[in-house]
Amino acid sequence: MINDKTKETTITCLFGDPVAQSVSPYMYAHFARKAGIEYYTHLKIRVPKGNKGALRKAIQAAKTLSFAGINITVPYKMEAIRYLDGVDSRAKKTGAVNAILPREGKLFGYNTDGIGALSAIGNKLRKITKKDKVVVFGAGGAARAVVDAILPITSYITILQRKEDFHLAKSLKKSMDGVGILPLSDENVVKSVAVANFILNATSVCMIPNTTDSIISDKLFSEINRASPLRKKFFFDSVYNPYTTKFLALAKKYGAKVCQGLYMMAYQGAASFELWTGKKVSKKDVEEAINILKQKLGIKG
Repeated sequence: MINDKTKETTITCLFGDPVAQSVSPYMYAHFARKAGIEYYTHLKIRVPKGNKGALRKAIQAAKTLSFAGINITVPYKMEAIRYLDGVDSRAKKTGAVNAILPREGKLFGYNTDGIGALSAIGNKLRKITKKDKVVVFGAGGAARAVVDAILPITSYITILQRKEDFHLAKSLKKSMDGVGILPLSDENVVKSVAVANFILNATSVCMIPNTTDSIISDKLFSEINRASPLRKKFFFDSVYNPYTTKFLALAKKYGAKVCQGLYMMAYQGAASFELWTGKKVSKKDVEEAINILKQKLGIKG
């Protein structure tokens, strides 16, 4: 039988900086195989963050290219909205997009990060309940999506944000009533985490190449553990490379249960893939993709 190479290829891509560390092409290739899409390619496109106007130009170019879908990663999840033709209600509320759907020459933004984080936490740790107290580090695109997904479940949410980026947190509070916002300080970290059930890092701290960084230092972990045993708490990190960040490694050191960002990546990727292709991704497909990604990252177990 002659293999028909003239058949059109489905092409999706990732815009961000950096993107070299991303293993998403392997994940999307798996989803495509399971969905029966014969020709599928996912491209990693670095849009230099030091180049003013680079994202605008990249998105304008995307309108004329044959992309079936686009993922947006750091640092562009919030900026991307201004260049789109429309956004869904969740993206509008959070002020951030991570998935773009091209349709009839126009680009429409969505946010699957919150769904991905909530699915990852629920499957790897346990489901968040209305009585749980949640601490979220960050007020950027990922943090906004995570808070938006959790807020219908529990209103006991505290955001800890660097003083120089406090304006981001204030703008977030305007669209999400009931969320507490505090400057990122040692005192606030200890007080907030000590009473929390779930502690979520939604910043890029500890992402490759800065793998020795942690949003909470070992000293503060020790202090928190004396005030409230960490073994009773759940920690999540949105960073997926490295697989186990310094933040999670320190939490595990004190007996806490942890969820790596790779799980969020896989679940948000599944939601993005369904948006782009109309094909269903099962929980089994996601779990298989996670195992593939672990292999690519050299993770055992």
